[in-house]
Parts: sequence; C-alpha cells; structure tokens
Amino acid sequence: MKDQGMPLGDFRFCFPYEPCSQELKARMAALNAVTGAQIRANLARAAREAEMARLEAVDRRVKVQMRAEAQYTKQYMKILGAVSAEAWRWLYAQAAEGGEVTLLCYCRDGQFCHTNLIV
Repeated sequence: MKDQGMPLGDFRFCFPYEPCSQELKARMAALNAVTGAQIRANLARAAREAEMARLEAVDRRVKVQMRAEAQYTKQYMKILGAVSAEAWRWLYAQAAEGGEVTLLCYCRDGQFCHTNLIV
C-alpha cells in the first residue's frame, strides 16, 4: 500500500547539488512510510479520545438528569399522596366505566414530566 502521508522532504539531493545514494533514498522512503503510519495512528487515537470524551460528557449529563428526575419523582409523589382517596376512586371509576378521563400536560414532548408518573 502506498503511503498517503506527506513526505518529510525532497530527498533527491542529500546536500546541495550532491545526489543521494540509493541506500539513503531507501532509508528516507522507509522513514517517510513509518512517519506517515505514526501520524495516521496518532490521528486515529486522537479521534478515539475525542469520541470517548464526548461519550463521557453525555454520560455525565444523563446521570445529572436521572438525579433530577429522581428528585422530581419524590416531590411529585408527595403531591399525589395528598390527593384524596375519594378523588382517586372517582378517576378509577370513570376509567372502569369506559368514561373518558383527560389529563392535560404542557411539558415539551420527550421530556420527563409528571405524566410519566401518573399514566
């Protein structure tokens, strides 16, 4: 496979106006190939590290969101606990009789909200 990296220099001449030996040309070509491979490996490693950093940031945001949801759930369950048993019986009776029970929510779609806890 031909090296796609950028060569280190033009090695047709070792010193001004002095042609390089075939051995030196071969060594320089090998150095270019190794250097190109190292550059590609370093770029791939940097890309992997950047992706890992991005995933770790997402993980931190998810964990913070989960803690917030747990706190919200705890507080909302206290609110639901304050609803009278008579009100719950009425809602269940309406639903059991095929009646329509409508609960409104103004939260944005896809967000965790109280609807997730009731329904």
